[in-house]
Amino acid sequence: MSRPLPLSILVPSVFLSTAFSGCATYRGCSAGECTSDQQLNSEVARQLDRYPELVGTIPITVQTKGGIVYFNGMVATDLQRDTAESVALKAAGIAMVVNGIAVTEK
Repeated sequence: MSRPLPLSILVPSVFLSTAFSGCATYRGCSAGECTSDQQLNSEVARQLDRYPELVGTIPITVQTKGGIVYFNGMVATDLQRDTAESVALKAAGIAMVVNGIAVTEK
């Protein structure tokens, strides 16, 4: 008899499959919009690099579209998740953060 998957595996798997399903519908951006998003993306990633404690089992990935930062990855605590979000919001030009970072410890 097979045992059900533990939540620590099931939740991130469902989350990641849902997150990646939107990738197929991405319609692109204008040249200026992409350049700005790339700059914002680089700035947020650079800021996150200043916090080595944010390194988790699945590294935090950053995507920026229209001034909105989308995070994915996995960290150990809620504090790490919240810290990543607050760091991103401090970057100039960031309108909002969609925080898809999963927390492994509860």
